[in-house]
Formats: sequence, structure tokens, C-alpha cells
Amino acid sequence: MLLIPLSGEAQSIRQINGEYVYHLSINGGKCRDLRAVYYPSFQQISAILGGSSSPSEKVRKISTIERRLPTRIQIADTLIRAQFTRPVPETNIEAMPVAAAHGAKDFDSLYDAIPALKSLPVKASPFFDVLYDCKEQHFFQNLRSPTAGFYPWTMIYDCDTVLEIGRPTDPPGKRILFFQSDLDIDADGSDGKRHGDPRSYSKDGAFQPETSYRWQENPNVPNPFLQKWQARRQNSDEKIKLLEAQLAKWKSMKTTYGHQVEDDIKKVENDLALERAESYQASNRINDVSRMRHLVGELDPFIVVPLSFTADLPVKYKNSQFAPRVGDYAMIFYGKKIYPALVGDEGPQRKCGEASLAVARQIQQDNDRLQSRELSAESSPFWNLEVSYLVFPGTAKDPATWGEPDVKKWNEECATILKQLGGLAEGFSMHRW
Repeated sequence: MLLIPLSGEAQSIRQINGEYVYHLSINGGKCRDLRAVYYPSFQQISAILGGSSSPSEKVRKISTIERRLPTRIQIADTLIRAQFTRPVPETNIEAMPVAAAHGAKDFDSLYDAIPALKSLPVKASPFFDVLYDCKEQHFFQNLRSPTAGFYPWTMIYDCDTVLEIGRPTDPPGKRILFFQSDLDIDADGSDGKRHGDPRSYSKDGAFQPETSYRWQENPNVPNPFLQKWQARRQNSDEKIKLLEAQLAKWKSMKTTYGHQVEDDIKKVENDLALERAESYQASNRINDVSRMRHLVGELDPFIVVPLSFTADLPVKYKNSQFAPRVGDYAMIFYGKKIYPALVGDEGPQRKCGEASLAVARQIQQDNDRLQSRELSAESSPFWNLEVSYLVFPGTAKDPATWGEPDVKKWNEECATILKQLGGLAEGFSMHRW
């Protein structure tokens, strides 16, 4: 339990111990209602406070937002008590509807689409607890951090469940790691041969030119981001030379000025360490995009799984027959369709529910209820936990055989898996890329 003392004016926003805190008065200038707003929800709250509505209406609007937060924020005089509340995984597949293609109130479950799945055993996966262990640890580590802050409720509660469908002894294609989530958009990946214009890639700072699914091939076409990273490395190397000279100068003065120059030495050493790390990262990127080709979020149908399910999975679960791997076949179920895909990338430990921009665009095109919502590499129209992801562990091909995406082959592989599972019910279909 974290207790944070607050004080403030009738209505103001300020940062206290790295937290955005606003004070709102509804009675003669006294702070009757106190709330804590964690980065990056600051803009959302600012929009409400900057509006023309009355203080009581502002309180109502903010309370509506807070009710969706799984972090229970309790008010007691001038103290805020922040407590992380873990959700319980849903185990009833029929209680997890997927938004239908027409009509916001018309829903179908995964069992409606693939009836034969009802005959397979279902149990909650320990991967759900692994995911929320990471979220909870991050919550308390960064609650007071002025730089890291805290992510919004949509990243706290972005996964309704993780289930293991089938038996560990079942062959690949009949074991399913199922999770119900939202759908964030991944525009990562670059490939000069198939997509040479970097202007259409994601513009935010989270973009990465690589994906975990990659293959070695010299296409004789340079990666569109190669020059960028070469320039960054050159810039860092030049700064390193200057900082090394400064450090030598300050150290030579230490015998004369003693502790008076210690702060200067520490600052230069810190700046030097950061620039060396930047140069190292740039060198790795240059090496990667020079030798390897990658999936492209705008072109290729793939999903992203949390690193906590793959590389960072606790040792005791490493040999689980339900552990996903990059290259495993996967499907996204939304509306009346199954969308074939691959596990093409690995995301942050704490983030669940992500698919390529190509997948998101196709789903939006197929669903009238999403047509009016904004869709881009930075904005997703899939707000609710109504997207079903099916990963088929053990179906990945040998990485040595990976090459340029063959979506027709992916279609056929996923169609075969569906057939083995009993096929789709009438009224449902599989998209073919």
C-alpha cells in the first residue's frame, strides 16, 4: 500500500514525486476531491479540466474514467492509497464474446465459430499469472518515477484470460494457447526489397525496423533505415571522442582541485556511458538490417506475443507444450471471420493483444461497426477485450527455412489446422490473404 500526501490550490495540476496530481474544489476553494492521474493519462484529464463544464460535472466525468481503472484509488482526507488489483482469468469461453460483423449487440463466442472445440479440455494457463506478475512489478517500481511514470488502464487490463485448450500430448495443431484481449497495432519491420518507402512506417518512437521473424538473404536492395542508423552511429562516435577528451581534462585537474571537479567527472562519465550504449545499439541495428530481412507490419499478417510468454518465460514453464514460439501459426477471431497469421514478433513483457497493421486494416474493412474509428500505426479502434487469439504451439517451421512471406501457404496451413479441429460452423469463414 502506497500513501501519498497531497496539498494544493482550488484547481491545479502538478507533478508530485513523479505523479501527475490534480486538485479540484467543489466547495468554496477547499480541496474536497483529490485524485491521482498517472502518465500518460495526463492529456485525457487535462481535456476534462480545461472544459467549460461545472466542477461537479468534471468530477462525474473523471469518476467515470476511474471506474474503468483496475487500480483502486481510494480517498482518505489528504492521502491517496494506490493498490494494484489483479483480475481473475475467465475460464468460460462462452462468456467471452467476440464482436460480430454487424450490430454492436450481436456477439458470438469461439465455440460458435468452431463447435468441435467444446470437446477439448480447457484450463487457465499459468501464462496469465506470469503476465500480471510483470504488470504488478512494474506498477510498484514505477509509480513514483518522474520519467517512466505509469501506463494507462488499457495496458493494465488488456487481457481477459489466457487458456490452454487441448492436451499437452496432442500433436501440433490441436494444442491451442488462447487469449482474449484488445488489439494494439504493430507497424514494426522493414524490408527494402518489398517495401522501400520509410515515410509510410509508424512515426512514433516505438517503431523498430526489425521483427523477431526474420530470414537471411541479400536482396541487393538496401534497407530503408540503414542510412539512418549509420548516421546515428557516426554522431555517437563523434560525441564519444569529445567526451573522452573532456573526461581526460577533468581527471588531470583532480590532483589540483580535488573534490571540486568530482561532479563534473561523474557527469561526463554518465554522458559517455549513454553515448557508448547508443553507438552499440546503432551498430547492432546496422548489422541486423544489413544482413537480415524482416516482416513488415503494413504488409504481412502476424501477431505479437508478450516476451513474458517466450524469451522471458520463467524457467519452470520453458518446457510447456503450450509455450508459443516465433513462427508458430496463429489465428485471430473477430466478427464472423478467422484471420490466418503467424507469431511474427515479440512485444514487451507487460503488453498483450497486438497484431500487424495489415491484420487490423483488414478486420476494420470487414466490420461496419469499426469503419468510423481511427486506425493507424499509433491509434487502434479495438478498445474492448473482444479479440480472440489462437496460437498453435509446435507448428513453427525450422527458422533455417524461413524466407519471404508466402501468405498463400500460410492460408493453406491454417485451413488444414481448422479442418483438423472440426471446421467452421455455418455463417463463419476464414479470410484468405
